[in-house]
Amino acid sequence: MRLVAERVRALSGAAYTAIEVVDPSDPASVVCEAVSGLGLDHYSGARLAREGITAAVLDTGDPRFVEAVARDDWPVSIPADWSAALSTLGRAVCVPLRGPDEVYGTLVAGWQESSAGADPGAGEIPLLQMVADQAALLLGKARAQSTRVRHERWIEGTSEMARLLLSKVDRDDAMRVVAQQLRGLSGADFVGITLLDPTDAGQAFVVVFEGLDVATSPDRRVPREDLVGRVVESRQRLVSTDWTHQTGYQPPAEWAEALSTIGLGMLVPLVVDDEVFGVLFAAWRRGSPHEQAAANEAGQVQTFADLAAIALQRVRAQGDREHLILLKERNRIALELNDAVIQRLFAAGLSLESARGLCAQAQVRQRITTTIADLDETNREIRSAIFQVRPDGADD
Repeated sequence: MRLVAERVRALSGAAYTAIEVVDPSDPASVVCEAVSGLGLDHYSGARLAREGITAAVLDTGDPRFVEAVARDDWPVSIPADWSAALSTLGRAVCVPLRGPDEVYGTLVAGWQESSAGADPGAGEIPLLQMVADQAALLLGKARAQSTRVRHERWIEGTSEMARLLLSKVDRDDAMRVVAQQLRGLSGADFVGITLLDPTDAGQAFVVVFEGLDVATSPDRRVPREDLVGRVVESRQRLVSTDWTHQTGYQPPAEWAEALSTIGLGMLVPLVVDDEVFGVLFAAWRRGSPHEQAAANEAGQVQTFADLAAIALQRVRAQGDREHLILLKERNRIALELNDAVIQRLFAAGLSLESARGLCAQAQVRQRITTTIADLDETNREIRSAIFQVRPDGADD
């Protein structure tokens, strides 16, 4: 764009040229991708309000010819030295950078009133429009390439996350991987995962929340209502470009200030086999360079939510397997106690009963009787322990 601005100024004899491009994340402003002439080159990259002649060309897609820049409706929200420099111009032309479906921006060329060799007229417009159309092709190509690269990153990132989750069985570690990977790929400023409390139908708890500068306590409790409740009940994702004005938006008080900057927000259910585990939240600050692209990537965010739900299901299945292994081990121990230890105790008791009948001394018989009672008590305690550790339905 800088090369285009410089070549147009050299070929046309203009004193000033500029290329202004609409910011997709903030349609109310334009970015001066390139400025050439009048000592204003350092303003390349500056952001201006979408107003005046620029707004007229962007809105209509038609070029405009200006007889005197200082007298016409030129953008006014520019620095004083920039405005002063433009006031020395006479005629100017502003043509659109026309893409297939939209106007990307404008190309501006202006001539000094005192310029002896330059007297541009309406004939300059077709030539400038031809250059502007070529510049628009370059912009469109750059945007398409950026979209393709971003799409490829989503594919690679999703595959990598799936691989990571297969090696993760800890719930918190798995959810942290999801949040960090999603932020990296989508450019989201905030990502959080909230899980439902299986013991309390009215409660949920935040497992991870990335992007907040304020401290968050582990498994922070939040009510299962408002936006979270709506998404859980409907099992449908909620996407809004004006998140903070959504009906039911009620963040925790200590998070309210940090989250007040959100523009685009998404709340996506974590569902597997018709069971809802919780919700995934992703949000972008207003004016984020990723906001517009992310608005078209709700499907990719949903894929992350689905993978997170699968990971949660896997964590639970792992817990069920470990619990089953524990029950089997306890049952094995109980059987061994029943088959070996109790039988030996019973045999020892019978032997002592026989010995007691053969003993003539009363003191010895009393000690044998006491020992038999101790063995019987030990036998009862072991049997009680066996029934406690063996699962219901096990054979006696």
